[in-house]
Amino acid sequence: MALAIHRSGHGPDLVLLHGWGLSSRVFAPLVARLSDTATCLAIDLPGHGDSPAPTDDGLQAWADAVAAAIDGPAVWLGWSLGGLVALDVAHRYPHFVAGLCLTATTPCLQHRAGWSYGLSPDTIAATRSGLAQDYIATVSQFLRINLRGTAVAAETAETLIADLAERPPSTAGLAGGLSIIEHADLRDDLAAIGCPAWLVGGRLDRLAHPDAMRWMASRLPQATIDVYDRAAHAPFISQAAIFAADLAAFVTRCSS
Repeated sequence: MALAIHRSGHGPDLVLLHGWGLSSRVFAPLVARLSDTATCLAIDLPGHGDSPAPTDDGLQAWADAVAAAIDGPAVWLGWSLGGLVALDVAHRYPHFVAGLCLTATTPCLQHRAGWSYGLSPDTIAATRSGLAQDYIATVSQFLRINLRGTAVAAETAETLIADLAERPPSTAGLAGGLSIIEHADLRDDLAAIGCPAWLVGGRLDRLAHPDAMRWMASRLPQATIDVYDRAAHAPFISQAAIFAADLAAFVTRCSS
């Protein structure tokens, strides 16, 4: 499964993995800010953006496909669902990962025994049902709920929703991504991920709750964490300038 990669900029390689239902286009403003800092490799996950529908299900299959698209070590940014993929790559392909920027993500995005954060099973079930009835409306509702924080973020959500209608993800991509959100649990893998990690959360985020991100930071051997006060589930949108500056510094540190 060959994935679409959108390359731009100059400097050390930075892989960017987007969230569920969207595509690498969500990172366009961030990529523009980093044009002189990093070579951005914005990848469309299976069945999203310009990438073909997945031929294999599950987190490891998606991580394998992403790792196969990369030539060598890079800093990886994973947002939400993309963060789960980035974590799995870092765990199983450590030679490809010079550093991890985990953005509004946790090692487990659904409630389960011993883990009270993330989406409830009922919410996952309702979302799956909504995909079968009207997937554009379902993904749009998800975006409006989670991309809040500032007026800029709300405006960006509406732009992304318009883009969804024009270039929608495949139903297989949406179903596969939702299945990963439902089943993935990487909590036991964290201690084995030894690369530098920078975690970025939003104080208003309830999908990737700041407390869950702090828990994850405490389990990763080389992690630091920032929680942006005026951000929810998309800190790179609602706090665009500070996020880009902090990310540039992290990329430089991991690449020196």
